[in-house]
Amino acid sequence: MHLDLLEELRNKTTIDIINYRINKDEFIHYLTRWNYQKFYNKSSTEKAMEHFVSMKLLDFEKKDVFVDIASSNSSFPKIVEETYGCMVYKQDLWYPQGINGQVVGGDACALPFPDHSLTKMTLHCSFEHFEGNADIRFIIEADRVLKEGGKLCIIPLYLSEEYFNLTDPTVDRTGLVFDNGAEIREAVGFENRFARHYNIEQLKERIFNNCNVLKPVIYFLENEKILDDSCYLKYILLLEKNLKDYLQLKRLLKAKDDEIKQKDDEIKQKDDEIKQKDDEIKQKDDEIKQKDDGIKQKDDEIKRLLNSRSWKITAPFRSLFRLFKMLRH
Repeated sequence: MHLDLLEELRNKTTIDIINYRINKDEFIHYLTRWNYQKFYNKSSTEKAMEHFVSMKLLDFEKKDVFVDIASSNSSFPKIVEETYGCMVYKQDLWYPQGINGQVVGGDACALPFPDHSLTKMTLHCSFEHFEGNADIRFIIEADRVLKEGGKLCIIPLYLSEEYFNLTDPTVDRTGLVFDNGAEIREAVGFENRFARHYNIEQLKERIFNNCNVLKPVIYFLENEKILDDSCYLKYILLLEKNLKDYLQLKRLLKAKDDEIKQKDDEIKQKDDEIKQKDDEIKQKDDEIKQKDDGIKQKDDEIKRLLNSRSWKITAPFRSLFRLFKMLRH
C-alpha cells in the first residue's frame, strides 16, 4: 500500500519525498533519558518516536522561538526547552485564552502571535483532529506567524488510498460535521469524535494548495518498528517558509507569463495581418467579379443584338457596304 501511495504522490505532485530511517542507538538513548513510560504507558514508544523524529527534522537551536500546537499534557515542550534552552510555548484550545507565560490558549487557527514571530512549530498526533476547514485555516495561519526559514512539523501525517473520517460513535459528537465527500468509518474504542485521513487529491486540495510560501516535504519512515511492532508512524509533513524561493518562482512565472503574452501579441498581430490580406484578396475578388459581370452583360447585349430582327434585316446592306469598301481600295 505505502509503495503505491508514494508512487501516486510522485505522479500527482511535485513535492519532495524523502525516505527516512531512525538511528536505533540514538532513539534508545532518547527514550531512556526522558523516561517516556512514566508519561505515556503503553503508547510510550510511539509517542517518543514522534517526538524524536520531529526534534531531528526541526534541528532546534537556542535562538528558536517554538510553539507546540495542541500540546495538551505533552512532555515535548519541556524536553525541547531543557535540551536547547530556546523560547518555548505550548498551545491548546482548552488552555486559558491568550498568552499566559509559556501557555497559549485559544484557536490554533488564530494564534495571538505577531506576523513572522515564530521559528519552529509542531503538531504531534493532533492535526488529523482539526474539524471542518480548520486544517486549511491552520496552514494559512502558520504561514503568517512563521519567520523566513521557519519550519512546521506535522507528525504523523495520516495518508491513505481512500479519503475518510474516522469516528467513535460512543463519544459526544454534538455539532460535528463530517467532510463532504469523505467516507465515514466508525470505530468503537477509538475514543475520538473525529480524525481525518487524507488521500492524495485531498492532501493537494486542502493542504498543498494553501501553503503559499510554505514549501512542503514528505518524509517516509522506513523502520518505524525498530523497537516496537505496535508503532505506526509512516508519513511526516515538514513545511518550511522559504520566501526567497517563492519570490524567485513568482518572478519566473511572471517572466513566463510575459513571454506567453508577447507570443500571444505576436500571434494576434500575425492574425490581423492575415485578416487584412484576406480582406484585400476579397476586395480584389469582388472587383474581378464586378468586371466579369460587366463583360457578361456586354456579351449578353451583343448576343441579343446579333439575334435581333433588325440586325438580320440589315445584314445585306452591311455586306454591300463591306464590298463597296473593298472596291474603293
